[in-house]
Amino acid sequence: MGEQYAMHALTFRTTILKQIPGIREHCFYVDMEYILYPLKYIQTIIFLDLSTYQYSVGNNEQSVSIKSKQKNKEMNKCVIGDLIDFFQNEKLSQKKIYFYQIESKG
Repeated sequence: MGEQYAMHALTFRTTILKQIPGIREHCFYVDMEYILYPLKYIQTIIFLDLSTYQYSVGNNEQSVSIKSKQKNKEMNKCVIGDLIDFFQNEKLSQKKIYFYQIESKG
């Protein structure tokens, strides 16, 4: 899935989002929870050759900057801990997900 499987490139059905466990509030780096928690509830992933959103990086104050990551490392540890717990409890390695790619017509 590579770079396509990132928060700014995903859309989920509302019914899927309502099933996922609570995502940590007031915390940076929760995009990993948003990206991975739905895997338990989906059967199919469809890739569209279509741009619908553009994510810009370039502000030194963004959470992805080195300075911000150093400052907020405890938040990152909490999110990583939540993800480890989720994967240990959900046994997702046994799940089969089907992938499709839809080509744009021009």
